[in-house]
Amino acid sequence: MGAAIDGPRGTFVGGLRQSGGDIASQCGASLCPQDAMKGRHPGWPFFMHDRGLRFADGDPVRSFDYPQRAGSSVQGDDMGSDGSAPDTGGDQANAGSPQTLLDAIVRGVEGHGIPAGTDWPTAKQLLADNDGQWKFSAVLVPIVARREPTILLTRRASDLSEYSSHVSFPGGRPAESDRDIGTTALREAFEEIRLAPDAVRVAGSLPIHKTRKRNHAIFPVVGIVPETAIWEAAPAEVAEIFEFPFAVLLNPDLLRQYTDGERTGAWYWAEQAQDIWGVTALILRSLAGLVRDAMR
Repeated sequence: MGAAIDGPRGTFVGGLRQSGGDIASQCGASLCPQDAMKGRHPGWPFFMHDRGLRFADGDPVRSFDYPQRAGSSVQGDDMGSDGSAPDTGGDQANAGSPQTLLDAIVRGVEGHGIPAGTDWPTAKQLLADNDGQWKFSAVLVPIVARREPTILLTRRASDLSEYSSHVSFPGGRPAESDRDIGTTALREAFEEIRLAPDAVRVAGSLPIHKTRKRNHAIFPVVGIVPETAIWEAAPAEVAEIFEFPFAVLLNPDLLRQYTDGERTGAWYWAEQAQDIWGVTALILRSLAGLVRDAMR
């Protein structure tokens, strides 16, 4: 599938609505003035509504914006052999109210990683050791804005050629028509879990994560999704969709490393019903560190 996506409120090319007007141009780079948000979610140009994301004037959100600040692009590795994501050690942060946690998530990821609006040629050049051997991909890290926020994860189909039956984020390699990292992440999420691009507010990015065994360079894009959003597994790619409590990420005691076997050195989340390990666990570790820092 190309970058053109038919959503419930219009057709999207490169993440911008093409029918019924372009909200991004109507409201400017930040979509809508933040001062219109008084009494609602501080710092957000829209608010949660029972009919989905809405701008302060009630108009439905039909596009997404990209944070513009450049930030760190620390490169992680799923086996922890070269470079590491921000440290998540220390005492568990006090999450406070769900609203406080959502605010911290948005603050934590702003300005980190390579911005989602970066075109693919530029993004590839920013990888310091890009010797032509890396297989590039983008994943969406969807945060569901529930009363107790969760992270949307998938279990890959058992008959896939790579990472079959693994817990992962929706994502994949860029199509020729994808204009940037964010477009790839949103397109793949739509293909794999039918999550409409207009239901996602891109909040920021995480550091690049690399898998040495398979030469994958992964660009994680963090998006906020309203609890009213609809998702459904595409059977050819996804066996299951489930939600992982965000509060679990704030408990560093549950993050561990394998010490023996073929997974030696890989990170995993202990005492969970789902087998979350490897690069997925490392991306979650990176996210947890940024959010915990934002809450201090």
